[in-house]
Amino acid sequence: MSLDTVTYPLVTRENIAILDGILYDLKPVADSLQEHLDDHVTNPVLAFQLIHRFIFIWVDHIKMRVQEDIGDELRQLLNSSSRLLSLKSDFSGACQAIFRMQYIYQISTSNFANGVLPGADVKTFPAQLGVEHCFKIGAEAYDIDDYHMCVTWMEESLRRLDAGYPVRRWDEANKIRILEYIASCHYLDDRIHEAISFTRHLLQIDPDHKNAKTNLKLYEKVATENRFEMEGPMNGQDHRSHEGTGQRYGKYCRGEIPEPSTRIHRNLYCYRKSDHPLLRLQPVGVEILHANNPRVVLFKDVVTERECKMMKEKARPMLQASGVVESEDKVTFTNYRISNTAWLIDKYDPRLMTVAKRIEAMSGLNIHTAEPFQVVNYGIGGMYAPHVDYDRNHSVLKNRVATFLLYLSDVTWGGGTVFTKLGTMALPSKGDALYWYNMKRSGDHIPESQHAGCPVVLGEKWIANKWFSYVGQENHFKCGLSPDSPE
Repeated sequence: MSLDTVTYPLVTRENIAILDGILYDLKPVADSLQEHLDDHVTNPVLAFQLIHRFIFIWVDHIKMRVQEDIGDELRQLLNSSSRLLSLKSDFSGACQAIFRMQYIYQISTSNFANGVLPGADVKTFPAQLGVEHCFKIGAEAYDIDDYHMCVTWMEESLRRLDAGYPVRRWDEANKIRILEYIASCHYLDDRIHEAISFTRHLLQIDPDHKNAKTNLKLYEKVATENRFEMEGPMNGQDHRSHEGTGQRYGKYCRGEIPEPSTRIHRNLYCYRKSDHPLLRLQPVGVEILHANNPRVVLFKDVVTERECKMMKEKARPMLQASGVVESEDKVTFTNYRISNTAWLIDKYDPRLMTVAKRIEAMSGLNIHTAEPFQVVNYGIGGMYAPHVDYDRNHSVLKNRVATFLLYLSDVTWGGGTVFTKLGTMALPSKGDALYWYNMKRSGDHIPESQHAGCPVVLGEKWIANKWFSYVGQENHFKCGLSPDSPE
């Protein structure tokens, strides 16, 4: 780029002051990010701060103000770099991940904003959200009609503002806007008296606020016409069925699993499996989590550290947002499956085939008619709501008779696999694997095989699925004496 092609418009005093303030504010953050990159990526509070900085500081302030004072060539260069930056859809997804973790793990807004999360070492690496962070999260909750979360996050923003937390000159949060949001949420959630109270508080601060005057008249009219007491303050519970996950799913993710009965407990045991030539020299530890219909087994140390790394490295460049298959030619993207997926075809790769053959030895099923490896990455807040692996619309021969799930990473906190109809849970442990049946010997489905992936709170979760088709199992999965014969 030659100097002759660059123009130099007048640099404004305001822009210099804003950019200087941003630089001063972000310098210690940038130093911390370089030194503690893993903590910033795998802690939801720090990750949210990182996304917020990219979107609202870089895109809305630095990039916008710099582009006012530069030439066309540099402006084009900055525009071309936008693909490397987080989009506002990423910010929305990050906020919804926070709500998901709060609802399922019952984390209060105050604790989340202070970085007090299950499994987090607050003393070693403290992380807190500021006034603007809480305000932006609350605004996102308002946009998706989650008025409960909107109120709790706006109130947290207000508490921090009153406590003297710093507010930067480019921040949008102020007392008037926060009170507007809180009052509006209460009104939309049929809590008229709370809406009136917060609107009056707003008018004490700004008696000439036009919208507040109009809203107060509306709220008082509604309260007079209804002539009954509203529900009162929000009680901190999810007043909606959050993303269709169900109460049992949340309880099991929190570890609130009932003790098995004596009859069930006596069928749970551990042993070492060595009944195949590939397992003779190195037997595999086996733990029975559920005896039958479905039989759920936990295999210990199935794959090595090197194999876990190899599968993740192969999958990483191919990862795409996970969808849900509705039919052979239709895949949809939903808010109850939040992850990224890549498919690895093992028959063309000797290293993957080695893992597949080991899975065949442990499962006792035919690997040659199984599907390729599906590698899945769950980031912060990543989850998969209760579902089954078989397809009710498929014929028996095309269906998935069994699932072999490899854990390719540890997870600091969260990310467990729960069987919501069995009351069974397994926590991710690198190298281990879960194995269960989705169908009986007769070909009938097993609804009790319903399972779910709990949201990840700290760290990230990598798994690899290997699904066995019913076809090709004639010599491995023989018919039982009755339709209800165990798998």
